[in-house]
Amino acid sequence: DLAVRQPRRPRDPLQVSPLIVGHRQRRRGHHCHTTSIPCYFADTPLEVITGESPELESSTPVVCDAAGPVALAGIMGGAVSAVSATSRRFALEVATFRPTVVRRSSQRLMLRTEASARFEKGLDTPRVDTAVDLFLHLLGEVAFGAKVSGMQDVELDPTTPAQVEVDLGFLTTRIGRDVSVGEARSILRSLGFAVTVDGDRFEVTAPTWRSTGDVSLPHDIVEEVARIQGFDNLPVAPLSVVLKPVRSLNRRPLDRAIREQLASRAAMQEVVTYPWVADATLLATGSSKDETVRFEGAPAADRDSLRPSLVPNLLEAVASNLRYAPSFRLFEVGTVFASGPLVPFRDTFEPLPRQALRAAAVFVGTDGAGLFRQAKGVLEMLRRYCHLTDLQLTDADVAPWADRSARLKVTAGGRHVGALGLLTTRCRRLAGIDKVQVACFELDLGSLSEHPSRENRYEPVPELPEADFDLSVVVADRVRWSEIATTVSGVDGLISRVTFVDEFRGAWVPEGHRSLTLRVTLQPRDTTLTAEAIAVVRGGILAALEREFSAYLRESPPAGETGR
Repeated sequence: DLAVRQPRRPRDPLQVSPLIVGHRQRRRGHHCHTTSIPCYFADTPLEVITGESPELESSTPVVCDAAGPVALAGIMGGAVSAVSATSRRFALEVATFRPTVVRRSSQRLMLRTEASARFEKGLDTPRVDTAVDLFLHLLGEVAFGAKVSGMQDVELDPTTPAQVEVDLGFLTTRIGRDVSVGEARSILRSLGFAVTVDGDRFEVTAPTWRSTGDVSLPHDIVEEVARIQGFDNLPVAPLSVVLKPVRSLNRRPLDRAIREQLASRAAMQEVVTYPWVADATLLATGSSKDETVRFEGAPAADRDSLRPSLVPNLLEAVASNLRYAPSFRLFEVGTVFASGPLVPFRDTFEPLPRQALRAAAVFVGTDGAGLFRQAKGVLEMLRRYCHLTDLQLTDADVAPWADRSARLKVTAGGRHVGALGLLTTRCRRLAGIDKVQVACFELDLGSLSEHPSRENRYEPVPELPEADFDLSVVVADRVRWSEIATTVSGVDGLISRVTFVDEFRGAWVPEGHRSLTLRVTLQPRDTTLTAEAIAVVRGGILAALEREFSAYLRESPPAGETGR
């Protein structure tokens, strides 16, 4: 509701009454009108008061007299009905229009006016009478002697007051505080609502000017009561939030995730072998045929055992593919079978040998140490990109096919889940693999667990450039790379990454030692690093390696000396 101050000098009633009743009125020169002013749809050409002649369609609402259209209904008046300095008789149009009709025509004609903005909101029909009464009252004050010679009043679709039923419990629950019947009734009546109370139930009738879409639901009554009570006076209730693991909509089975990562990131070729195993490869991996599941109807006399591991069949695939390439990578994800008591399949179906889903991979080439590190790197990649909760590598004798010089036990959550190692000479000979080295790993997928969802962590993009340098140090063979990386990382806060580059052995390197090359990456925080600052970090690293492992900086080899 707008309170309008009484003007000090006479003003146009058409300018004052819309501010009070919220209704747009239009005055027209009466010399171009008859008594009847109908409104209908037409596509007759019409020039508006701005001088434009928009192209009308048959669905455009227009106000007409006996001669034709004189205005765009609810949007803009026509030039033919405009008031001029010589006008002495006027026709006052006070109307309401359907909001959808005005909005559609205004948008199509690209004419956005003050009148269209008001009519698009939907105005109730009783407001027409209020606007007319106010205009006539103001007209008598500013234009003495003006007389009304005729009037036309047509009401086709009167606005019906909206009726809403709501009970006191609904108000109290939604507002969050106790509301009495008397308080709610008093607030609603002060806002112009008619209220009938039956016990704790209210029958609320909204005024027509609130019945054009503003008030229609019980929640609207809640809002009216709450805003008068004051939102600042509502009690504050503590929130109790229970955090539950989020179900990832992109969740895939672990075996599929491992297949995708091995094929895409590790650039490996997948093979699919039969579930039975040959006696020769079974013997090569150190497994006993007596501990396998035997079956009838075998394809050959030496293939009547179900595979207890994926490694034997992968070795057979390696021997078959060596005739085509000297180095390659293969992997397989499949089921293995364990001997022992039969168990119901999936705890429901007929008893079958115990089955487990495993993943195995082989790396074939001439550099055994390099292949071993590649296999280790792939396992570390799987832990990260398959979102495994845990995957640790420790030194232990876990598989008969793994060489003692390069073997690691794979654990997860303290449980043994697999093995990594180079094949022994005996294993390669019995499997028919000559002149190459083979690194292999196998994982029990059923013993691995994944994070329920990916954990995103914000890391700001560095504003300053990184700096890195390489160090080649001589260190004893018994010192592991993980120990070196941990020691170097803790030397200085500027160190962001420590990366393995290569290792070297030559005649000038002491027996039982190796020359290890590592790359240290520094990330400055406040200012670009200078050569002096980098030299300080480099010196600290060498001092830490000498203190912890008796390592020292490698000098250039003698002329003509080569490594092996």
